[in-house]
Amino acid sequence: MSDLTSRLSGWMDFANPTRFVGLADKVVPWLATIATLLLAAGLYMSFTAPEDFQQGITVRI
Repeated sequence: MSDLTSRLSGWMDFANPTRFVGLADKVVPWLATIATLLLAAGLYMSFTAPEDFQQGITVRI
């Protein structure tokens, strides 16, 4: 088996739904937590952004 084939076979294992769901069960909670934290940080930064010196408060709309 060549090096390329052995590397591809690792990824091809996730074509099996049982193995993919096993990986997804481990990864999705972490990704959801990261997405929630980034969303909260983005909302905080957007609501507390300073006014623009030329356009005033309309720059936040």
